[in-house]
Amino acid sequence: MDKLQAAIAQARQQRTAGIAPGIRLPTDKTQAWDALASFTPDPKHLERNRIAVNTRGPARAALDLLRTRLLELAQKNSWKRVMITSPTPGCGKTTVSAGLALAIQRQVERRSVLMDLDQPRSGLGRALGLRPEHDVTELLSGGVTAAEQMYRIGGNLAVSASAKGHNRDSELLKSSRARDCIDEIERTFAPDIMLFDSPPFFVSDDAMAAAHLMDCVIIVGAAEQTTIAEIDATERELSQHCNIAGVVLNKCRFGIEHSNYDYH
Repeated sequence: MDKLQAAIAQARQQRTAGIAPGIRLPTDKTQAWDALASFTPDPKHLERNRIAVNTRGPARAALDLLRTRLLELAQKNSWKRVMITSPTPGCGKTTVSAGLALAIQRQVERRSVLMDLDQPRSGLGRALGLRPEHDVTELLSGGVTAAEQMYRIGGNLAVSASAKGHNRDSELLKSSRARDCIDEIERTFAPDIMLFDSPPFFVSDDAMAAAHLMDCVIIVGAAEQTTIAEIDATERELSQHCNIAGVVLNKCRFGIEHSNYDYH
């Protein structure tokens, strides 16, 4: 009887945290997730920012397809850290990053981390409607802990974002402190996959610096804006440092079933 009561209590706790009953997490990992402040995005805010996760339609279907293909690739190749970048600004990589993370979050048996590494612009917080007290650079430099800086959406998505862009140490992504911080987050939260919204490739060498920390990269291009030459150059350079998971065509008005995204 005592064992049955304990099992019921554990299932109730997992439902409260947004974790499916029967999914067992190590006690220390569960405590790390519970220590994060909870955040629930406003569906209307997400819709205004073109993050299609709460309504049925081609855009959400395309994100779900992207999620499925990425998770299959990650499992097949033992990839965990996924960098999402674009050749130039304005391609919608942050929108894709947020939408993909929330699509993965709907699979309650999976745990994921979403981190904003594009600090000069820091669009992830705005896209989600999240205004953290501490920014990502404070976390990466060791000024604050993950529990102080990151937020939890549901019971299985941890988000590290900044409230606004700002000038910061341009060498931070190249430092051992940033590498150690990301390693520690992976150890502490034991996510199935980690997504990193990274700076555009041609803006600075930050994308190249981030690539050294990643297993693979998704390149986001904008229809009628990004050139094939820009995608080729981005893929060629980044492939020297991590695997290329694929290319996403964003802002496409004409695609398969009129989808907003197409995945190659």
